[in-house]
Amino acid sequence: MYWAHRDMGVLNSFQRIRADFLLKRLRDGDAVLDVGCGDGRILAYLKAQKPSLRLSGIDSSPAALKIAAERGLDVHQADIRNVQALGGASADVITLFEVIEHVPDSEALLVWAVAHAHVAVVFSVPNTGFVFHRLRLLLGRFPLQWRAHPGEHVRFWTMQDMRWWLRALDYPYELKAYEGVPVLNRFWPSLFAQGLYVIIAKDVDGAGVPKG
Repeated sequence: MYWAHRDMGVLNSFQRIRADFLLKRLRDGDAVLDVGCGDGRILAYLKAQKPSLRLSGIDSSPAALKIAAERGLDVHQADIRNVQALGGASADVITLFEVIEHVPDSEALLVWAVAHAHVAVVFSVPNTGFVFHRLRLLLGRFPLQWRAHPGEHVRFWTMQDMRWWLRALDYPYELKAYEGVPVLNRFWPSLFAQGLYVIIAKDVDGAGVPKG
């Protein structure tokens, strides 16, 4: 039902920004595993921009994966809510774009990703501190972050909460805020940015980051 409500076309502005952020960090020949790859449009964009990348994806939805496979992508079906189902899949960079807010045990999924990424884990979530979400709360309504069913998102983060959460997991991180209200999102991102983008880079020459 969720994918029936999704536009299966080109990247939207949020997806393009995330993909372009990622491209700046990727080296020729890097292996990228996109967990929650959906219809594969981000992987297809990465492939078009940097053909040397080794790309693969995992998702729960057969409908989305059918479209991803038709794009010529290497994709596999697994229940991303269950880290045991993900097994020993690994890559240089593991991405979790707009995924962990859909998963009850987001900590377990992130710990799995950090353990199986050789270079970095990159993920994104909506910023629940965005000004329009706050205004909905002032009007007695919950932030609107779903398409087909209100149960789509089960976890929520503001920028301050994200920093607290990553420190609690003992992960070094880089946090970017993006989209939202132009100009203001640069000066007051916690209020005027609509999305949060996080990089957890591993120390490839040392012992790596802790596992949570």
